Amino acid sequence: MISPEALSGLFFFVIFVILILLRMYCMRRKGKGERMAIDAYAGKQMWIWEVGRTLGDMRRMIGIGKDLGLSGFLVKAHDGAAVWPQFKQVLGPLKQAGFVVGAWGYVYSSQIADAADAAQKAIDAGADWYVFDGESDFEGAPSAAGQLGAMVRQKNPHLTIGYAPFALARDHPKFPYAEFSKYCNVCLPQVYWADFGISAAEAVVESVNQLAGFGLPIAPIGQAYGPATGAAIRQFAATARARDCVGVSFWDLQSANTQQLQAVKNISEFISKRLMTRQTDVARPDGSGRRSSITVGSNSTPGMAHEGTTGTTGTTGTTGTTGTTGTTGTTGTTGRDGGAAASAGGTPPDVLENDWYSGAVRELLAREVVTAHRDGLFKPNETITRAQAADWLNRLRLYMAAKN
Repeated sequence: MISPEALSGLFFFVIFVILILLRMYCMRRKGKGERMAIDAYAGKQMWIWEVGRTLGDMRRMIGIGKDLGLSGFLVKAHDGAAVWPQFKQVLGPLKQAGFVVGAWGYVYSSQIADAADAAQKAIDAGADWYVFDGESDFEGAPSAAGQLGAMVRQKNPHLTIGYAPFALARDHPKFPYAEFSKYCNVCLPQVYWADFGISAAEAVVESVNQLAGFGLPIAPIGQAYGPATGAAIRQFAATARARDCVGVSFWDLQSANTQQLQAVKNISEFISKRLMTRQTDVARPDGSGRRSSITVGSNSTPGMAHEGTTGTTGTTGTTGTTGTTGTTGTTGTTGRDGGAAASAGGTPPDVLENDWYSGAVRELLAREVVTAHRDGLFKPNETITRAQAADWLNRLRLYMAAKN
């Protein structure tokens, strides 16, 4: 007969192991396979070349992204072997604002090892996915493409990796589409119809037809610079959706004019689940929590950076079940980082409904067994300390004691 004390100790040990496994699974980027790949490049995204020349201020950049209804950004992280510090500088703020953040690098066939190292630095920094931008330098260099793809894939077996080739494969017979495709999850052809001198619809159809044989999902990059019109941008998106593309992106935020940004905003074919109306807990003065809908997007004009647009990030909601000291009245223990526990029924804005662990987080927060951070985020990819683990286990003990 197992004693109650031994049974209780075994139960707590199992819970601790589950927490460790949860951390390990999150570090593998929420699971492997098709679902994670689609999450990374779904919706509509914008490319960023030079952060310093793209609105500059992070709050303004986030505000524009929200206003356009973007699901994410692709930020340049390196040029060949040269690492660009800008990626690390914007990664945290953009991810905390709810965006998917991809890293991209312009790669050269003569710098394979160095380019792979530079790419890895961006991946290790926390990029949600990575894209090779290999262009004319790789024509006639299939071996280099294969080596580069293998190096990055070997170190990141479950990472979503894409490549952004020439859109019209027939015009570039020496480009190593097959070699890049072997190590990538998605192809992002540069469909710059205005530069090609054809319609956006024709460019999308031709690109998809010519690249379909390589066996990857296609998420085309549209033209949001130069002579591209708003009507053509909308035609591009509609045609991409009709050809079963699950995501589109645009080059680039730095070069786009107001009309082009307005057209991107008006695209409704690629609304990401990440940017649908979010529920967050907003504290009342009396300490009780209320549910509040925060809808992403506003009536501000794209291209006109408004300070106030950052209010749509949905990351400032806090919970109202705790005192002003950041401790819980029921357990007498502090939450993560001294933050308050999420209120009953509350789900942090960085835990999405379709995340595999969302139900567990929601239930445990509702029972105050686990806690969110002060800013209302759960931050599922962060480590927990022994002190935090002890706190959560103590909360579980008290909850079980109250149940009995």
